[in-house]
Amino acid sequence: MASTKRQTAALDHLNRDGYIYLSILAGEFGGDIDRICAEHELTEGHYRVLWVLCLAETKDALPMGEIVDGVINKASDVTRLVDKLVRLGLVARSTSPLDKRRVLVKATPAGRRVFAKVTDRIKAVHYSQWNGLSADELETLVRLMRKALKASHD
Repeated sequence: MASTKRQTAALDHLNRDGYIYLSILAGEFGGDIDRICAEHELTEGHYRVLWVLCLAETKDALPMGEIVDGVINKASDVTRLVDKLVRLGLVARSTSPLDKRRVLVKATPAGRRVFAKVTDRIKAVHYSQWNGLSADELETLVRLMRKALKASHD
């Protein structure tokens, strides 16, 4: 019985540590990304929308639903993000010629240029953020985070 309590206490401690370290890293790493994005009047969420649009297999406009799936946000959040990107001239919104209820979004040339500038800087930041880990360690970490995310949605 005492052994089970110790195991439970140890697991409780690991769960807390995992959460705390992930929160601290998210705050620190996110701050770097936020500063880069802010130079272009963007948030990290806006950048994720541009990421989906600029790296899509097709250069055609994407339906809002595909953008929502790609940025892992609620539809209302993506609509708000797209609205600002439209105001900045970085994306264009249209309706589908086949279904007028379907909203399509496409990165403009200006949006693609901003995405490229921001991405180059963010890549450099990512390298510095993870430089304490080997490629194998980073691959393991990413695999474990993906597994934890999947488990939290099951």
